[in-house]
Amino acid sequence: MRDKFNETAEEAVLCLQDTLENTAKKRWENSTRKFQSLEYVTDFHRDISLLRAAANKSDSRDENSQKSTTWFSELLSRIPKAMLESHNVQSILGKLSRLCHKQSLRVGPSHFLKVLSGIRTWELCSPDLSVAIEIVREHIVQMSKEDYEAWLQPRVGLPQRVRSAPAVR
Repeated sequence: MRDKFNETAEEAVLCLQDTLENTAKKRWENSTRKFQSLEYVTDFHRDISLLRAAANKSDSRDENSQKSTTWFSELLSRIPKAMLESHNVQSILGKLSRLCHKQSLRVGPSHFLKVLSGIRTWELCSPDLSVAIEIVREHIVQMSKEDYEAWLQPRVGLPQRVRSAPAVR
């Protein structure tokens, strides 16, 4: 019970930290744009309107860049159109889109591997699931491929890659 509480508290701390970092980054970018919009201070009213225009531009740029760089949009682009028409897939995508709107979604590698350990070996080898695992590993967990393969190899029994001999001169 205490472990679960500590795990939840750690996730909350990470979420808060991400939110604070995102807010600070947006403030810095917004202030930089406002400062750059003021080349010369001449007329107060004109300068204020330039500042407001720069702030409005930065808000629209942030929204557009955020939408285009999310892991969810990449996931949608990789799903075949025939699968998108399925009711079950649409309900899962609806739930994922709600997670996508949370800016501070962060899952630790240990929690990710614990969830994957509950999946059967043949399911891990499924092409559909392996693509989803790769997207989550890369974009949400941000776990290195080497660490994931080191965890997966003893579980699935992947053969070791044979290194080729150096070229004879």
